[in-house]
Amino acid sequence: MIAPFPLYVDEISPDKLKATVSNGSKVFHNLKMMALDMPVSFMPSKETVIMPVGKFICMLVWNNGNRGMVFLDLKNNGKLAEKMAEKLNHIELQDSFMQVYTEIISHPENHKKFRLVLGNAEDLR
Repeated sequence: MIAPFPLYVDEISPDKLKATVSNGSKVFHNLKMMALDMPVSFMPSKETVIMPVGKFICMLVWNNGNRGMVFLDLKNNGKLAEKMAEKLNHIELQDSFMQVYTEIISHPENHKKFRLVLGNAEDLR
């Protein structure tokens, strides 16, 4: 498979800044896609994990007892990234969020490695 690697989401905001995944099988599929480009270590925990995925800030979160994902496309919006980081409930998460944001804007060569696709993998066969 050649980049851009598809990441399947349940919903994309009208402004295209945020996409969410609440389906566990999509989360697992997306983690496999992400592992094609970078080593992804996924430990089952109830911690929020924030990582760079191409041009996206990816947050692995818990939602009603299940893993979910949030993808944020903030590469051209540092002020919004700072505001969003401030809303996180722990200083460690705020720091991690801004470190990931800095990594994304520092590596524009990675911005075309992933694309968001609304729906399921089987819908595109």
